[in-house]
Amino acid sequence: MHSVGKFEDYKPASYWRELIESCGFKVIVSKEIKQRARIPSRVLREMVENIVKTWEALSVSDEYIRRLYELLESAETLGMRWSDLIVIVGER
Repeated sequence: MHSVGKFEDYKPASYWRELIESCGFKVIVSKEIKQRARIPSRVLREMVENIVKTWEALSVSDEYIRRLYELLESAETLGMRWSDLIVIVGER
């Protein structure tokens, strides 16, 4: 994953497997772990508060901070799941 403006760009498991193989490794484990659990509101709020502190220190526009709080409200209302995980292990 890497940051792209206000969003993150996620690559599929096949991308990471091919990358590991192109570096000379043999993939011995490749697993996708689907998350079903929702992120607790308390954790979401704490994450946003930490982001806001960083953004304020970097003089990020109040507009973006306001929009982040709107996203938090939506996530608390509708729920937000943890991101799925990709685990790939290679060996030489």
